[in-house]
Amino acid sequence: MAASPPLLRTTRRLQQTAETSPNNELKRKRAGRPGSWSKRRRTSPSPSASSTSPSASSIISSTSTCTSTDGDCDQLFVRQSLSAAMREHNRTRLYVQPIAWTCRHLMVLNVQFNLNPRLDACQHSLRVEGVPIKHEVLRAARQLRCESAEVQQIAMGEILKHYKLEELERTNRLELCYGGKKAARVLTDGIFKAESGLGRLACINLGTVRALRNEYIWQRNPLYLKRRKVQIPNGPVAGLQNKKLQRLKPAVEAEDPYILGVLISLAQKQRQERKKDVASDDGDVAEKVYAVAFPFIRARVAYFYKAVIPPAFLQKLEKPHEAISCGGFTVSYVPVSLAVPEEALNRLIQLFCSNELLHCAQALA
Repeated sequence: MAASPPLLRTTRRLQQTAETSPNNELKRKRAGRPGSWSKRRRTSPSPSASSTSPSASSIISSTSTCTSTDGDCDQLFVRQSLSAAMREHNRTRLYVQPIAWTCRHLMVLNVQFNLNPRLDACQHSLRVEGVPIKHEVLRAARQLRCESAEVQQIAMGEILKHYKLEELERTNRLELCYGGKKAARVLTDGIFKAESGLGRLACINLGTVRALRNEYIWQRNPLYLKRRKVQIPNGPVAGLQNKKLQRLKPAVEAEDPYILGVLISLAQKQRQERKKDVASDDGDVAEKVYAVAFPFIRARVAYFYKAVIPPAFLQKLEKPHEAISCGGFTVSYVPVSLAVPEEALNRLIQLFCSNELLHCAQALA
């Protein structure tokens, strides 16, 4: 039986609606997306000027530390604690051993090296006129130019022993303390104590410092991998080692930050001994420390260092979380030519006498 015309038209209309509804809905969604986004953008409240653009005062306060002068940065270091100063440089790894110190550590500690060719020296006669220097001492002065750090250490020991500076139990190690605890071990080529007081002198060979720095990098980045008891070379690590060594290499060899670590360790040692002496009430006395450094190969010149470390600086290291006022200090150093052994010996003894490491009466003869 054929369907009636009205019923047929109704079924066709329903089929067309069912077929076209998904496409129309999809078109409607596509057409509605840009409109909906634009509506959201229009209907959302526009941000105020105070919320998007910072005020002039906030800009000044946020950039004052970056655009300030060196004097302002020094004043900022004076007011804050050592831990706060390290947090400001949190993108740089600062809590490392002194062998890995860089110029950034000098900046954080507010310490600088100063080449002072006219460092005060005793002008008294070193020996009676006409009496030659002992052969053993003169031979030791010649050996200061040797390539071996061990020979230099022995020669320096003979010279200082002749002039009444005693070696401290043949120890080459110092302890750098931080927060009241031993944080790192600092190695030298000899530590000598003045017979006249607490003054200390450290001998350093810059070749030894270079070897210690290489060992520090190699231990943390091994060049060989052990697999089944067979050493396999790790090629990419060689380039990484060179990059790190170049990063730690000082711009001026005589101003190696490791020397600062040695001087600070000496000052801490002197301060500990001063506190043990109950009779002395010199808790707030600045510590005077000294060092002699020799270059690596065929040294033509030696460097004599002097630092007067204020007690507030040492207190900053003992209590790094406390804001102790301290303006830092300067490490002064002077070159000593080793070309003529007798003149080099006289110059060194002059420097020792002027800095109370020797008595002038002991330097005679």
